[in-house]
Amino acid sequence: MANVGIPVQISLKTRMNQDGQTETTELIVFGKYYEKANTSFLIYDEVTDGGEVHTIVKYKEETVQIIRRGAVNMRLAFRKKERLGGTFQTKAGTLLLQTETDSIDFHWDQKNKSGIIDVNYHFFMEQMEVGYYQLSFTFKEEHQS
Repeated sequence: MANVGIPVQISLKTRMNQDGQTETTELIVFGKYYEKANTSFLIYDEVTDGGEVHTIVKYKEETVQIIRRGAVNMRLAFRKKERLGGTFQTKAGTLLLQTETDSIDFHWDQKNKSGIIDVNYHFFMEQMEVGYYQLSFTFKEEHQS
């Protein structure tokens, strides 16, 4: 495939509000950004305690999908003002997830080779609300020295 993507540094900030408690985490990884057929992709690998996880963040027409495979197998979808289903697979079985999204913001600056994907949503596991989450992906071309 000719379109191998732009090497980017990705910062993922996750803000979780559960039972009145707020926790913020940040993950910094290197990955690739590319566009194909009116769809934008952010792809990266991360190493967790359980092993490596390959993640694809896909943006198309006001919809975001996050697909994680490896030590964790998860699929989440987000569309503003809609409740969408997803799954989280473990050795013990599959948990049903849902998201109810308040806002999605996506921007890619071709000139500066940088972008953002922000998603604010209510997160449900097996029909029960777990909390309110804010995901913020910021990514910028990684310059090789």
